[in-house]
Amino acid sequence: MIVGSMQITILRTEQTQLSRSLEKERQRASESRQEYLAIKEEVAIQEGRAKQLEEEIKELRARHKKELQEAAEHRELLEKVVNCNNFRNKIIVPVVFEWFENCVLKMMFSCQFCQYA
Repeated sequence: MIVGSMQITILRTEQTQLSRSLEKERQRASESRQEYLAIKEEVAIQEGRAKQLEEEIKELRARHKKELQEAAEHRELLEKVVNCNNFRNKIIVPVVFEWFENCVLKMMFSCQFCQYA
């Protein structure tokens, strides 16, 4: 009986140690689960922020592209104005001025009250 009771004591001691080990493992598993959930939540937050930043970048690129297009159109219009001014100054103004001078001179010489006639 002593051998049987020793075996029972040893088995109970082992059972107690195993129960303690199992409880520690459960505690570690619970802590690991909490860490996992916290990390998973942080990942979701970071993914949401990354998507938000990607959208902002997309909007900024679109706005920048639009501004570049508007600037190019504005530059093209300015070039047209400059070219038009150059055309006016080089061709139209002298022609109109010459025409105006001719008209004035004709009026002066054809005027019956004019002393030049």
